[in-house]
Amino acid sequence: MTKKRFWITLIIAFAVAIWLIALWGISLAFYNPFLAPKMVAFYSNDSNYCTYEAVVKDLPEETTGYLSIESISRTENGEQIKNINQIKARVFSSDIDETWSRFAPEKGLKFKFVGTLKVFFDGCPAAIVSLTVEEKQILSFEEGKAALLDWAKRVY
Repeated sequence: MTKKRFWITLIIAFAVAIWLIALWGISLAFYNPFLAPKMVAFYSNDSNYCTYEAVVKDLPEETTGYLSIESISRTENGEQIKNINQIKARVFSSDIDETWSRFAPEKGLKFKFVGTLKVFFDGCPAAIVSLTVEEKQILSFEEGKAALLDWAKRVY
């Protein structure tokens, strides 16, 4: 191998190594392997959940458990303290098909839910852990929270 060829190979190997390190760094920016413990700690604390009222805006046809909701409001002591126009949300249940069937969401349906609006990474929807429609409980807080924690433990 000539001296010139050796240096070209060394420069290419160095450039590839820098490129791979940069890709690894960028992937850590979008995918945090330390996120699961933070999510579990946050979702384990009951004080991080609030009760809201909302209206179903839209349902993605391909995914059970996900919905767009609007007119989200939270009241405390008879006074409205939070009003949000629209968010994407996910219902967490150990048997999402059964819960979804009982919920039977359709555009314009008004419902109450317990959840958290904290989003840990881009694309992660708000979490719904309890559902009530017309004073009928569809999903209990305990079941929904357990399903959410199970999901959060597997995020890596």
